[in-house]
Amino acid sequence: MKYIWFLALTLSLVACKKKGTELTAEQKEAKLQAQLDSIANIKFEEVIKEEVDTYPIFKGVCDTATTKLAQKECFEKTFVAMFQERLKKDPYEVTEPVSDSIILNVKVDNTGKVVLIDMQADERTKELLTTENETFEDSLRANLSMLSENDAITPATKNGQKVSTQFRLPVKINVK
Repeated sequence: MKYIWFLALTLSLVACKKKGTELTAEQKEAKLQAQLDSIANIKFEEVIKEEVDTYPIFKGVCDTATTKLAQKECFEKTFVAMFQERLKKDPYEVTEPVSDSIILNVKVDNTGKVVLIDMQADERTKELLTTENETFEDSLRANLSMLSENDAITPATKNGQKVSTQFRLPVKINVK
């Protein structure tokens, strides 16, 4: 008797068909694409949140940092100290004093290279710090790339994969 009820229930469910729910091939394609797009958006938004499993690390300096916070702090302090040293080695001569703040948008890519994405600075500051040989932005770009020479930086990771990370670096300029 149990089997007859099971068979009857199965047949009734299979036999029930909603009218008007047939999708055309184009509608099925659009529905599938919308699902794929929503998956892509979710993944992209996760990356934008800048949540990484490990932060970039300067080899030999921040290797012992075990927590994410310690890694981040070590990287930031080391990055700033090394960048300041690089800038001191490259003195700027100006015709008038410059006192300004600029913002550098910097990326450590998934190979550990430091790249200047863009710079927010007053046009006058850029002019005053540009030399005959290179623009101020090119000079900063070269100094930043030297920080990652000899594979000095291990990139950040997310889910076991090496990923790029971006950050903003405020720089105060005071040249007399």
